[in-house]
Amino acid sequence: MLKTYRVLRSMLVLGEFTTRSLEQHTGINPTTIGTIVQRKLVMLDRVGLVESGQPGGKLIRYKLKPEAEATLRDEIGSLFDDVRELKSAWPEPESSLKAPLGLLSAENIFLKRFVDAPNLTEKVELLRLAEQDLESAQAEVKAFASDSPEKAKTVEAIVSSVKALGSLAEAERSAQSGNHEDAYRAIGSIYDQSDKIRDQLQLVGQTARANAFRERIFSSPLFPALIVVATASSRSWAPARMSAAAGARSQLFSSTVGNRQAIAVMPLVGNKSAQPYLCAGITRGIWSKVCELPDLTVVAPSRVPAHTANLNTPESVQALGRELNVQTMLFGDVAWTGKQLSCNAQLLSAESGAPMWQKRYKIDFGNVFSVEEDISRRVSEELHIELTASKKAQLAERPTTDSDAYKLYMEGRYNWMQWTAEGIELALEYFEKALKKDRFYALAHAGMADCYNMCTYELGVPPGECFPKAKAAAYEALEFDENLAEAYTALAYSRLRFYWNWKEAEESYLRALELNPNYILARLWYAEYLAAAGHFEEAIAQVKEAERLDPESLIVRVTAGSIYYFAGQYEQAISQFLRTLESDDNFVRAHFRLGGVYLQTGAHAEAIKELSTAVRLSHRNPREQSSLGYAYAVCGDHVAARKVLVTLKRMSRRRYVSSYNLGLIYTGLGEVDAAFQWLDKACKERDPWLVFLRVDPRLSALRSDPRFGDLSRRVGFVPAPSALATPNVDQGSVTALPLSTT
Repeated sequence: MLKTYRVLRSMLVLGEFTTRSLEQHTGINPTTIGTIVQRKLVMLDRVGLVESGQPGGKLIRYKLKPEAEATLRDEIGSLFDDVRELKSAWPEPESSLKAPLGLLSAENIFLKRFVDAPNLTEKVELLRLAEQDLESAQAEVKAFASDSPEKAKTVEAIVSSVKALGSLAEAERSAQSGNHEDAYRAIGSIYDQSDKIRDQLQLVGQTARANAFRERIFSSPLFPALIVVATASSRSWAPARMSAAAGARSQLFSSTVGNRQAIAVMPLVGNKSAQPYLCAGITRGIWSKVCELPDLTVVAPSRVPAHTANLNTPESVQALGRELNVQTMLFGDVAWTGKQLSCNAQLLSAESGAPMWQKRYKIDFGNVFSVEEDISRRVSEELHIELTASKKAQLAERPTTDSDAYKLYMEGRYNWMQWTAEGIELALEYFEKALKKDRFYALAHAGMADCYNMCTYELGVPPGECFPKAKAAAYEALEFDENLAEAYTALAYSRLRFYWNWKEAEESYLRALELNPNYILARLWYAEYLAAAGHFEEAIAQVKEAERLDPESLIVRVTAGSIYYFAGQYEQAISQFLRTLESDDNFVRAHFRLGGVYLQTGAHAEAIKELSTAVRLSHRNPREQSSLGYAYAVCGDHVAARKVLVTLKRMSRRRYVSSYNLGLIYTGLGEVDAAFQWLDKACKERDPWLVFLRVDPRLSALRSDPRFGDLSRRVGFVPAPSALATPNVDQGSVTALPLSTT
């Protein structure tokens, strides 16, 4: 069983097939496998700490939980079982391994003596003797493991377990002596050693079986639906390519601004029976059809501005038109009665404030597409937009023939737009249900891709398990609709954040904006791409255009503030975040980013306050916790910073925790070597945060180190570290540098 679950665990880590495929091909319940893996391969997972203190939270005493030593005994005993089974799989005599295996054998008196030792001094002495035994056996162990990497990994796991016990004793000793920083440092080391044990045991043996297993999976009829991680290209992106991309960007702007007519598609108002997702979904459907009209800029406010919510007079309509900078505005309301849908639509002139056209629709929901098509056609007539035969045919196309699938897609997209972990989980469920109704539904596939792109950030899924799925879902969407901007946008995101293929990512973003210049998400994510590449001026232009298309969107404001933050334009960034919080004081990303800006400006108390709020509102998301830990370190509270490190390492047993973010905390603590160790791990994991390596101001202390240049090249940046772009805090300028296609 040990060998089986190791192989399966290796496959799961690659994210190369779904749990459904796993169960079909093995006959083993994936939940059972996951339980075994978690129980057997994660040492010290449940060893916890008890802290007691005085009012104000000052730590005065530290000790293990009462059940911790029994738990420790169980976890290490489980490890010994694994070692013995592996040992028995080797046919040759193992006399040369007798010392290290005997040292940590489940039957050996050492473990019992360690756990039962009456005081810390005796435990430390036992560990010292154990380490001496290992050193004396080092030559024999080296000779034994010289012919087999699998054996070497097993020995390393044994050594790591001794070091983990040593760190545990050191943590207890430091805490009891009042040295809390060293205590948390040692506790962090326990988790580090535990990681090594897990990784070492996962790599032991069964290479042939693993390859055979993969071959069996890939040769199955299900292979087209499985996720295959593409091998990144090593070609460099030549300056000519950069020039071509710059030309495409210029063409993009020239095609979206100028003398084009502009219309605002306002959010539909619903009665009590009309669910919010229904109003938002039909609004999006109308917006999507109007976006297909040629030579038209479509503004789509997320909300009607509060001060213009009551449009009872021509003057109020004119004022809103001036604020949105549009010539016409499309308003409407929705009512749901039984199985029937009622929709009132009205096109108003921003110049006169008078109606240009209005109509009342009363239909079964299954005919909602005909309403969206008719509204877009009437808009084209009133605005004197000529439609070719092919354009008319395009407007008549329906994204799905199943109205239930459309309704499920609406619910999925509505939840996704909440920008929360709960919203992402619900969106995945609804998109999956929509695809069960209509597997050819391209928009639902694109929605799945969007969700998978967010899983690492919001749900703690390892990058290797979700980004390849995002890429595959985007390709599925494009297979059914090759002109879908949403699919190209999701594809570009995964190409940048996981595959680090900068050239193809930009090509996909530009294609998305060519297909739909009004698609706000494409502009926001493309702006982040440009900022990461050092093109701050162009990035800011993109978010300004996004603000024009949706001046009330909170995510647009936060993204704009983030671009200013990376550009070193901190006053503008603070303004954007404060505006966001005026509209929604519980918007996590605004508190998170505002705290980061305050820290860079030296407003340490304000930074800690905002980041603490972000941690609370995010339900202690690792992203927010790590930023708070970095802030503690920069502000000089190293005990609090190390406590966050321990919390995150413990959390990493249950979910993915970004190694990039752990590296940030070590950077704040001034531990450069540890910072680079974690950033190197982030690189191996293809952590999506690494695309901001060059522009994240929190890493400025590392940029003069040669290792930073190596990291940059691995992520796709060509230049040496001395040439790396650094934001100019006064001017917000940065030198853009060539990128590779990796």
